[in-house]
Amino acid sequence: MEISGKKWGIMFKGVSDITIDNKGRATMPQRYRKDFYEKRKSSLIITADKDQCLLIYPLTIWNDVERQLLQLPSYSNEARFLQRLVLGFATETELDNQGRFLIPNPLRKYAKISKKIILLGQGKKFELWSEDLWSSKFSSWLKTEGRKNIENSGIENLKI
Repeated sequence: MEISGKKWGIMFKGVSDITIDNKGRATMPQRYRKDFYEKRKSSLIITADKDQCLLIYPLTIWNDVERQLLQLPSYSNEARFLQRLVLGFATETELDNQGRFLIPNPLRKYAKISKKIILLGQGKKFELWSEDLWSSKFSSWLKTEGRKNIENSGIENLKI
């Protein structure tokens, strides 16, 4: 993937159980920390997602996401909802020397995050879930999504 003239081989995958400290900080797993560094600064963007989880992007990836969101038509209710949610909640933060990052209080409230969270790799970004909400939604998805017929030609051809 080409972004800002640099090639980024970022691929976040896997699931991690994480605990938040009393100051609202979580620790990024060691194996991903290098992907957030640019020019000696470790910037990341945390924002809200429509599924009531949070999204975490490296700043280099976020710049492209932000540009796409700003290009959406302002007369579309769906586009304005996404802009309000994703751009409106977007907060830049940094990893400290121990790999911790602050999850701002409005985002913790939105995602119902308290102490235990799930960090889920999703390619170029992470999803960050309240452990309770993740367990509930994942159980529901297993029950409903597993029963649906796969009709999308892009999905039906997957060899997984």
